[in-house]
Amino acid sequence: MKKTIFALIAACMAFVSCDLINDKDTIVGTWESTSISLIYDGKTVTMGPDEIKMVWEFKEDGKYVQTSYSYDKDGNESSDPAQNGTYKTEGTKITITPEGNDARTGDYLLKSDVLELTLPVIEGTVMKIVLARK
Repeated sequence: MKKTIFALIAACMAFVSCDLINDKDTIVGTWESTSISLIYDGKTVTMGPDEIKMVWEFKEDGKYVQTSYSYDKDGNESSDPAQNGTYKTEGTKITITPEGNDARTGDYLLKSDVLELTLPVIEGTVMKIVLARK
């Protein structure tokens, strides 16, 4: 009887462990912004995807590619050259290091298919990016 109970507990633990480690528990993947806010001097300016959009691809090897798109009043799209770099997460912190630039450490919050990044831009200014998994 004890062996049967132990086997059931072990099977449940294996099932739960596998269920907890899935794609929704990692930022690895492609994300598209739903809003971008600049916060400075107690003010917040928010832009939606019809004005500016960022696409981030976080790779398993700790590298990322980020592309920004902007739209004119007629809806015509233009994009900046893609930015490459590395990233590292630890707890609720993320460190982004664009190629050729200094590292920036901010906060991240992952809720299933929504990722929020809060990163310093320049002294006294923070950018909050809300992204949806593609």
